Amino acid sequence: ATYQTVPGLKRVLDALTDGTLHDNGSGWFADLRRSLLEPSHEPADVYYVLGDFAAYREAKDRMAADYADQRAWQRKAWINITRSGRFSSDRTISDYAREVWKLTPEPIA
Repeated sequence: ATYQTVPGLKRVLDALTDGTLHDNGSGWFADLRRSLLEPSHEPADVYYVLGDFAAYREAKDRMAADYADQRAWQRKAWINITRSGRFSSDRTISDYAREVWKLTPEPIA
């Protein structure tokens, strides 16, 4: 992703230092902007945040459109809730212990 060519990216990054956003004089926003655009002891944008900006923005726009249709939004929320049931941490830990470590459960007295 390049600062000048990705729609909206320049505006967002400039907002960190042009007075649009305020960090109460801490300098954090300027440091953040610099870390994304200018290499120092690490490469610029070491976590590739800027590369995901366009996809993030598209997803956010889709989410806003979905949210505008409350019935569709509620349906999607319900589907997400019902599909997440299989992903409990207890089940994950139990599966891992059984499949990776080959452990069998022991009752706790």
